[in-house]
Amino acid sequence: MDRLARRGGAVRGRDGAGWPAAALALTAAGPAVATGRADRHRRLGRLTRERNAALHRVRIRQEGESARGAVVEVADLSDEPDYRGLYSARLRIRYTTAAGTDHTVRHDTDFSVHRPPRVGLGATVRFLPEDPTDTEIALDPVTAAAEAPPAPAPASAPAPVDVPAVPGLPAQLEHLHHLHLDGALTAEEFALAKRQLIAPPD
Repeated sequence: MDRLARRGGAVRGRDGAGWPAAALALTAAGPAVATGRADRHRRLGRLTRERNAALHRVRIRQEGESARGAVVEVADLSDEPDYRGLYSARLRIRYTTAAGTDHTVRHDTDFSVHRPPRVGLGATVRFLPEDPTDTEIALDPVTAAAEAPPAPAPASAPAPVDVPAVPGLPAQLEHLHHLHLDGALTAEEFALAKRQLIAPPD
């Protein structure tokens, strides 16, 4: 009798307790499997986008035409540097094709406090003839000789922030940054003063 009970218990252990445990394990593994599959899809999507972007850049370089342009607007300046110590800005660049057609395109760029972009900075624009707004842009390097003093703000603009005179635009920007870090300038005052230095109003 005991032997039958033990055998019955063993059978129940295999047929009764075994399959719920397996089902429970599969159920617990389900989210992990789904998460892994979603991660693979995201990685595959990112790699596909990077590959397509690289192929597009190659096409622009091989089939595109070149023109000279210039920065006509510097906007959306970041208030703080990123983890690399770089600021960001959105530029509007105007260029003229060989056919004499003017185009204006937007270009996002990162820059150090010593190399800020400015209105009038030159750029080489490479574009596809069938779509001149599809571009690849290389900004001219910013040098000390190319830096221009900021123009005075118009009467309708907010009162400029009083910044001590520091020679050179990079030095002025660095000085502003230190004033902001020390608490002498609020975030709004820092952003306003930086805009006045980098992109003075017309």
